[in-house]
Amino acid sequence: MKTSKFISKILGLVYLGAGLGYLVSPDHYQTMLQDFISKPSFVLMLTAYLIIIGGLTIIEFHNIWKGLWRGAITFIGWYSIIFGIVLLIFPNFYEGFTDLVQARAYYTIGGVFAVLIGLYFGYYGFIWKGRSAEK
Repeated sequence: MKTSKFISKILGLVYLGAGLGYLVSPDHYQTMLQDFISKPSFVLMLTAYLIIIGGLTIIEFHNIWKGLWRGAITFIGWYSIIFGIVLLIFPNFYEGFTDLVQARAYYTIGGVFAVLIGLYFGYYGFIWKGRSAEK
């Protein structure tokens, strides 16, 4: 349970920060993502490695499918591994998202979605005390 809460805190803060960033500074993120998509390079490869390392770390310490929030943590770990591998195999994968990244609604919807995920994990990481029967 301690591992679940710790990872939930990390995910909560990351998603909350990213979501608020999308909502407060959409122009910055739009420029950054356009550069990322238009020039796949070493940064893309490094990003893929870090995504895989993060996902594998979650799975190594938290491969638990019991319960909705703990299962969601495990899902994010496996999703990260698969997504990172896809980025390594298909480095031009993001090119198809150019129109989406230019749409202002992408940042609003993505920001709200990320904030909600951040609040969800943040609740379980920082506030929820758990049931005494859970380990």
